[in-house]
Amino acid sequence: MTGKLVFFFRPSAGSTGRLGIVAGKKTIPKAVDRNRFKRRMRELRRRYADLLKKVDLVVLPRKGRAVSGFRALEACFAKCVRGMED
Repeated sequence: MTGKLVFFFRPSAGSTGRLGIVAGKKTIPKAVDRNRFKRRMRELRRRYADLLKKVDLVVLPRKGRAVSGFRALEACFAKCVRGMED
């Protein structure tokens, strides 16, 4: 868990990892912001694909904190990925 996002992960049962994004109206009220958040998370998954090949990952934004710049989300995502390596 980071300040803006909560991550759940486990080893993948299949040959590739999967990404689940849970972004509801209570967490991110505007549809435009929800869709932007989802696009950004998919892009981060693509950027870190080599580290997440065999991992199923679920991302939950924290209420009122998920709508931020791409670099801030990337920092949270990178922190999570580094935490999985330990």
